[in-house]
Amino acid sequence: MTDADLALAMTEAIETHALPVLRRIVSLDDYLAFVSRHYFRHKLFDWPHVKIVIEVALGNLDAARALRDENVDRFRDDPAYDEEGRAKYQRIRELCARLEADDRSGLAALLHEWEAITVKNLKIETLWEPTPFPPELEA
Repeated sequence: MTDADLALAMTEAIETHALPVLRRIVSLDDYLAFVSRHYFRHKLFDWPHVKIVIEVALGNLDAARALRDENVDRFRDDPAYDEEGRAKYQRIRELCARLEADDRSGLAALLHEWEAITVKNLKIETLWEPTPFPPELEA
């Protein structure tokens, strides 16, 4: 990493190859289309506890409710889960409760709260531009 030529080549590669691709991602739909081509796409699209969040973020509340109903047992608290697992499913149950109540503003607030926590944990606050989720734009 102290090799000036390597650092220059890496910077050039990022600016030439990575940034143009990333700059084209300007919406949640763009991001999902990009991720759908990724090797680990299953983590986003096939795991019910993640897919339900995506459906809510996109405003597909009927699809989110169907996921909730299909996975009600999976989303329950289970003493076998470690602390992180219990916290994850507690968040999903909170989302499901707001979904059940058709609390659209509460769902958006919850998503924004999770977004802010993620941004803070990734230490990218200076890069983050909070934007509304698609259902908020429709309101």
